Amino acid sequence: MFVTTGERYTAAQPKRLQKYYGEESSFVRLHRCCLINTKYIKTYSKGEPFIIEMINENVFEVPRRKKADVLDKLRAK
Repeated sequence: MFVTTGERYTAAQPKRLQKYYGEESSFVRLHRCCLINTKYIKTYSKGEPFIIEMINENVFEVPRRKKADVLDKLRAK
């Protein structure tokens, strides 16, 4: 079930959504409760900390263990 709040969507179980869309999708899970679509990344920094800014101005700090996953998805675009 989704609840819309402006340009954000909240889902009860992001892990299930990630499995539903599959590994070939543009979605990547940053945290237990944070799933982003890499198609909507505006900018990112490759340094530490690894920061992502989305086109809707939301900013996320990516954990070190997820940095490689995010960069792989960006290369696949």
